[in-house]
Formats: sequence, structure tokens, C-alpha cells
Amino acid sequence: EIKNNIIYSASNSQSIYISNYGGLEALSDYTTLHIDKNIYYVSSGSPVFSWNGTAYTIAQWRPAYLSRTGQNDTSLVADPQYASTTMLTLNPGSPAINAGLATPYVTTDYLGTLRPQSGAFDIGAYEVVDTAAPYVVIERCDATVCDAAYNTSATSISISGTAGIGSTATSGTTITSVTWSNDKGGSGNCTGITSWACNNISLQSGQNTVTITVADSNSKTGIDVVVVNQNTSDGGNTPPPSLSGGGDSGGGSGGSGCGFVRDNVKGSKVSFAKASEYQKAKAKGEGLAFAIMLIITLIGIALARRAKDLF
Repeated sequence: EIKNNIIYSASNSQSIYISNYGGLEALSDYTTLHIDKNIYYVSSGSPVFSWNGTAYTIAQWRPAYLSRTGQNDTSLVADPQYASTTMLTLNPGSPAINAGLATPYVTTDYLGTLRPQSGAFDIGAYEVVDTAAPYVVIERCDATVCDAAYNTSATSISISGTAGIGSTATSGTTITSVTWSNDKGGSGNCTGITSWACNNISLQSGQNTVTITVADSNSKTGIDVVVVNQNTSDGGNTPPPSLSGGGDSGGGSGGSGCGFVRDNVKGSKVSFAKASEYQKAKAKGEGLAFAIMLIITLIGIALARRAKDLF
């Protein structure tokens, strides 16, 4: 069997050569002559096939091989895209990846890596190991653009966004699923793949950490997280208060604001949990400023009296 090989040459040399020696044709038992799922590549020309002294192009070779063996040679004529011409490892976009035939006789590659790695055998001496995880990005909570946190008085929420394979994922990698889970309970499947939506996610009172998970065909996963603060007494998605604001932007002491979340896409975000905490912090800040001004004033009065006594 000649399968799962990369047959590479720099000129119009013979890719496959079957000779006739002493009147006997080599490999005359065609039931054992299996040639398939190889890659033929000539860097400065086209592959040539020779059978008993007759030369064939790839277009001539396929029907000739089928006629004499009853089998098809579905091998590719393509650049294998070696990552290294000395090691003969493959680039992530190589047509050899996942293009080979499964065989019980070759279970590891040249380095001992198990075959297959991503669902199908690679053609050539090396099996590519995909280390790139897919990504997922949360973009909207209901109809509102949301980032790491969202506030609502509703008992359920719909979250949507985008997803994709990793930038260095191997050729043929696809997104297989997008799912959601809530740390307060519940999980399910989302609709869509690259543009997805998770509808009617049930919420419990208080903080709900909703995780969106994307999986690819190589069993790699990626996540994004949003903290949903559910408060039935809140009028809706009121913005959290901020110390840099000019007043109580939280809409009153009953409003619930952002928590914080850390992930590999959006980083860390921190804000007050309630507007009342902002008011307390603000009051403390104003009290401190008043105390400092009072101390400065008393020091000034004392210095003035001292100067008067001296002069």
C-alpha cells in the first residue's frame, strides 16, 4: 500500500514508478497494489507517473490506474506547505491536514504523536497538533449592548454575540456548538454558530454569572462571561454609580449596579454594587475634605496670632 505519503520533488521526476523486470511486472498482483490519499508535488513542474516504461500525466494516470486495478487514486496534486523543509512538519493551513485515510497499521507519527489528532489522519510523516482555542464574544443582553455586567428587573434574558475558530487552528477546524450556563442554575444550547443567540435564560434574584462556551471540532473550547444583576424592584438597566460622576447617577439607593468579571477578552471591571454605597463613599470623601480644610484654617489662625505676638 502507498497511502498517506507526501511525494515531493524539485523537477519533473517520476512520482510513481512501476517497472518491468525480466518480463515480470513488479506488483503484478493488483489486489495488493493500493495507491491512494497521497500528495504529489513538484516545485518546478508537474508530477510524472511511469508504468512499464510508459509515462503518464496525472490526468492520464488516474484512468490508467483505475483500468488496471479497479481502484481509484484520489491523491492530491498540491503544495503540502511544509513549515520546515528539513523537518517536513506542516503549516496550519496545509492541505495534508485531515486529508489522509484512517489505518490501523500507523497509530503514531514520526515523533510518536497519536494519530489522528483532530478527527482525521494527516498525510505525511507528522500529525499536526492544534493548540488554538476558539473564541466567543458576548455583545448584547436583550437588545442592549452589554459588556462585563448588566442589570435587569426581568426574570429571563437573551444574550447574543459572535464566535470563531482560533487564528492558528488547523485546516478544516469548525465551530461545533455554542452553549450557556448560569451559576444560579440552568444551561442550554444556543442557536447559530459564528453569530449566535441564547434565548430565554432564566434568572434568579441577585447576581447571576452567565457563561457562554464555544467548542470546535478539535475539542477545544473558549468562554466569555457576563454578570447579570437581577432585581425585581429595579426599573431596568440603570447604569452603576461612579466616584467620577457629579451626583447619584445610579438612580437612587435601590438600584443595583455592576459586579466585576475577569476574562481573557474584556479584562477586569469594578464598580459599586449599590448607589447607597456611592453616597456613603461620597459623603466620606466630602467629610474628609472638610476636615482637611478646617485643619488648614486653624493652623493659619494660630500662625497669625503668633506673628501678632511677635511684632
